[in-house]
Amino acid sequence: MLLLVLPASKLLVLELLDLVFGDAVYLGGFFLVTLLVLTLTLARAAVRRAFILAA
Repeated sequence: MLLLVLPASKLLVLELLDLVFGDAVYLGGFFLVTLLVLTLTLARAAVRRAFILAA
């Protein structure tokens, strides 16, 4: 379930950006947006892991 929620939250943020800024922001095509979502998801996991190890 977590594998569905994490990317979905990133897609929600991207949709909100599109709603707010419209054509002023261009992220690219499907593959670039997918790469962005994967990068954001992996970055969040890395930060969480760093906090766990630091505690």
